[in-house]
Amino acid sequence: MLSAAKPAPVGADGRPAEALLKPLVVGGKIVRDLPPPRTLREYVLEQMARIELTPAREHGLRGDY
Repeated sequence: MLSAAKPAPVGADGRPAEALLKPLVVGGKIVRDLPPPRTLREYVLEQMARIELTPAREHGLRGDY
């Protein structure tokens, strides 16, 4: 893993690689805009709909909590 402070590696085409992770907070200041809460909620609900839930007992876990 590379530090955000180090330059990105150069690809075969000579262009620097694009960072997949971008900082949200730098020096205690928010440096990027976030989507509105409704958009984040819709995204999470969409992702959660893809998860298959199985009863805890099928995994040997207690189901009373």
